[in-house]
Amino acid sequence: MLKITVHNIEYVPNLEHSSNIDLLVTFTLKGISKQISWQRTSLELPKLDQKVDFSLNGSPLKNTEPLEIHLEDRDKTNSNKHIGQTQLTLNDLIRTGLIKQHVVLKDTKLYLTLEYLTETSDVPMNLKNEILWKSELTSNQLFKTRSTKSQDFQIRVKIFQARQLIGIKQTKIQTGTNHPYFNEVFFYNVNLSETELCDEIIEFEVCNSRTLRSDMQIGGFKLDISYVYSQIKHSINRKWLLLCHEDDRMIAGKGYLKVSVNILGPGDEAPSQENEDDDDDIESNVLKPTGLMLRPATFVLKVYKAEDLPRMDSAFLNGVKKIFHAAEDVKELIDPYVKFSFAGQQVSQLIDRIDNRKQTSIKISSKIVYTCSHPEFNQELRLGLKFPSMCDKITLTIIDWDRLQFDDVTGTTLLHIRSICDDRGNGFLPTFGPCWINFYGAPREYSGLPTALDALNNGKDEGVAYRGRLFIELQTLVGETPKETVSDLSNSDLIRTLPYQSRKKYKLHAAFLDASVLYDHESSVEFEMSIGNYGNKFDNPMENGTCSTTPPTNPVFDGTAYYFLPWEHTKPCVQVTSEWEDISFRLEAMNQILKIKLFINGILSTLDLLKIKRLSEEVLLRSYKQSLDMIILHLKKPLPDFEPGRHYINELDRLRRQMREKDLMDMVNKLEELKLRAKNSEEIIQTMEDIRRKLEHLQLEPQNSIPDVIIWLLANGKRYAYYRLPANEVFYSTNTDRRGHLCGKVQTITLKWPGKQKDIEKDKRFFIPAEIRVKIWFGLSIYEQDWLSQQKGADLAIYAETYENQTNVLGQWTTTGPLMTRPMWSDVTGNMSLLKQNFKVPDGWRWDGDWYISPEIR
Repeated sequence: MLKITVHNIEYVPNLEHSSNIDLLVTFTLKGISKQISWQRTSLELPKLDQKVDFSLNGSPLKNTEPLEIHLEDRDKTNSNKHIGQTQLTLNDLIRTGLIKQHVVLKDTKLYLTLEYLTETSDVPMNLKNEILWKSELTSNQLFKTRSTKSQDFQIRVKIFQARQLIGIKQTKIQTGTNHPYFNEVFFYNVNLSETELCDEIIEFEVCNSRTLRSDMQIGGFKLDISYVYSQIKHSINRKWLLLCHEDDRMIAGKGYLKVSVNILGPGDEAPSQENEDDDDDIESNVLKPTGLMLRPATFVLKVYKAEDLPRMDSAFLNGVKKIFHAAEDVKELIDPYVKFSFAGQQVSQLIDRIDNRKQTSIKISSKIVYTCSHPEFNQELRLGLKFPSMCDKITLTIIDWDRLQFDDVTGTTLLHIRSICDDRGNGFLPTFGPCWINFYGAPREYSGLPTALDALNNGKDEGVAYRGRLFIELQTLVGETPKETVSDLSNSDLIRTLPYQSRKKYKLHAAFLDASVLYDHESSVEFEMSIGNYGNKFDNPMENGTCSTTPPTNPVFDGTAYYFLPWEHTKPCVQVTSEWEDISFRLEAMNQILKIKLFINGILSTLDLLKIKRLSEEVLLRSYKQSLDMIILHLKKPLPDFEPGRHYINELDRLRRQMREKDLMDMVNKLEELKLRAKNSEEIIQTMEDIRRKLEHLQLEPQNSIPDVIIWLLANGKRYAYYRLPANEVFYSTNTDRRGHLCGKVQTITLKWPGKQKDIEKDKRFFIPAEIRVKIWFGLSIYEQDWLSQQKGADLAIYAETYENQTNVLGQWTTTGPLMTRPMWSDVTGNMSLLKQNFKVPDGWRWDGDWYISPEIR
C-alpha cells in the first residue's frame, strides 16, 4: 500500500482574485487517480494533514512507475484552472519505505509524506542501518511554524567531486577530465530568523572556465534551505545533485555534483563528513530537480559462455549435490551463474533454496549451470536505467550456487562506462563485444576453509590470480525500458559470434637473470610464470607441466637482511604455450599510443633539465618548438589496420578507432597552431601535459581479452608473492612502434605480498618479498624465432631432472621399506615416477653429459 499525506501548501496563486480558493490535488499512480480538495477562505498558510491511500493489490512498486501530481483551482461553473503539475520518481521511496518530499509546482510548494507498506507489514520498509527522518522528527516538528527571531547561523557547503559532466573534456582547475575532484568547503555566516532563512535557496553551478562567459555553465541545481533545515541535524551529507539547465528542464541531466550542506545554529556541532565506503555511487542517493526528465534506457547483456572457472566446492558437497541432481559422475565442483548489476539495480529472477530445513527464495540473474567449469548460459539479460547515470561501472559477478550453504563469489569484473562509450556530442552509447572478459581474484587452489584472500573475488582490490573469463556482448537501447529481464538467445546469435572465438597459438618466454632481496624461506624457492590458466603448476599439474617454473633452488643469505638465489652462470628459462584470440590489432594500438605517451614523458623530463640550466626564454622556446615537431611526427603515424580473414572486429572496435583517429588529429592541429602562436614555454608545457592525459584515456582497451602475465614466488608448495604484468607490454609485433615497450628487454620487478595491507603478517608487512631481473617475450608462435635470436652470448640448454626419495629407518636412509610411500625416483612433487633410464631425447638431440647432483638444491 502507498499512503500519501498532504501536510500544507505555500505560495498559492490567487488566479480568480477572490478570497475563496477551492484547491484540488490529484495523484495518479498506475492509471488510478485519487483527489484531495479543500477551500481556503483567507491568504494564510493552510494546515491540512489530509491523506489518500493507493492499494497495490500485492503488486510491488517499480522505480519505472512515476507518481503524477496535478494542482488546480476548482471552478464549479467553468473548467478548473491549472496551477501546476509534476512527476515524482519512487526510487527513494522503494529503497527506504518512508520519505518526506516538498514538491514545487511553478511557484507553489506542496509538502508531502509518502509511506510504502509491504503486503505483510503495517510499517514502512526500512533499509538496514538507514536512519529515517521519521525516527527523530514528528510531522508537527517538521512543519512547525518557524521562529521570527533573528539569530546567527553558519551554512557550510562542501563540494566533493563531479561526475559525468556533459560536453566537457577540459576544465581550468581539473584539466582534461569530466570527473573532477574539488574537496573544498565554503562558509556563509548570516543573521536571520528561521522564517527568513528557510525562504532562501542555495544555487550550485558547474562551469567550464575555458568557454565564453555567456555559455560557460554546464549545469546547475537550486536547493531550498528549508529542505536542508528540516533534515536530521539540519544537514544533508554526501548527496549527489543532478545538474540541469534551468532554462529547459526537459533536457536530460548534465552531470552530478557531490555535496554536503550543514546549517549550524548557536551551539550546534557539525556532523562528521567521514565515510568508510566512499564509493557510494548509488542512484538512490541523488537529489533530482522537480520536473527534470531523464532519458530511459536499457542495457542488453548477452551472456554466452564462461571457461576456466576454478573449483569452488568440496568433495563432500559434491556428494550431496549428486543426491539432488542425480548426477552419476561429477568432477567439476562448481555450479556457476552470472549476476549483472548497475547503479544498485540488478537483473534478477527468483529460485528456491532449502536453508536450515526451510525453503527460501534467492535472486539470481542468469540460469545456473550445474557442475560445469566451462558453462554455456546463452541468455539475454536486460536492465533498465536512466541517462545520464551517476554510476560509471557495470558489475559482472560469477557466483557458485550452493543449495545448503551461502553462495560463493567466484570472481568479479567491472566494465567502466567511460571506456566503452563516448559521451561527447557526436559520441556513441555504451557497447561491448562480442568479446571475452577476464576475471581475477584469490588463488585458484581450493581450500575448505575461508581465507583473507577470498575477499579479492569481490573485485574491490587487485586480484592476484586468473579465475576464468566470460564471453559477453553489451548493447544500449535508448528510449525504452525492459519488458522482460531474462530470455534465451537465438541460434543466429550463437552462430554470429563463432568467428570471435577462433584462436591461435601463442608463446610466452622468460629468462630469469637473478633473484635477490628474497625474504627468508625455510625450503627451496622457485618462480612460476603463467598466462590465464596456462602454466599454473598447482591447478592441473599433469596438463600444465613444469616448464613454466624455474628449478627449485635453496636461497643463500646475503650477509645483511635478505637472501638471493645462486644461479651464477646458469640462468633458468621458462616457456608457456597457450591459445587465445588474435587481437593483435588491439594490443598494437595500445602499445603505439602508450609509446607516444612515454615519448612525451621523456621530452618533458628533458625540458625540465633545460629549465634547471636557467637558459633564456628565447632558447627554451626554440627547444620546445622543436620538441613539438617530434611529437607531431609520432601522432601522425597511422594506427594498425584490421586484416580481413585474420581479425574479427566488432562495433566497439570500429567506434573506438574512429574516436582515436579524430582525437589524434585534433592533437596534431592543436600543436601545429601552438607552434605559430606560442609566446612562452609554460603554454607549451601545459599543452603537452594535456595531450599526455588525453593519451591515457585513448590508450585504454576494454576488450583486451588476453589475460595478464602473472609471476608467483613458490616455496614449500605454497604461493607467497606475485606480480601482474599486462600482456601488451611484452607483446611482440613486427612493427617496432607497436611492440610492447618491455618486450624482450631486461626489467627489474619487485614482487608484492598478496591481499590487503592490513591482512599481511606484521613481520612481513615492511619487507620486500623478492626482486628479480627478467626478460619476458610474448607473441604469436609464428614469431618465436625473434626470441630465440635474441639469446646471444649464451647457449640454450634443456635439463632433465629427477628426484631421489629416501626414508629414514632406525637412523639409516633407505629407498625401500614399508615407510616408503613415494617412488624411488620422481618429479619434484613426489607423485610421478621418473626413472633415469626412462628419459628419452627427441630425434636430432643428444645428451651433453652424465647425470649430476644440482648444487643449488643439494
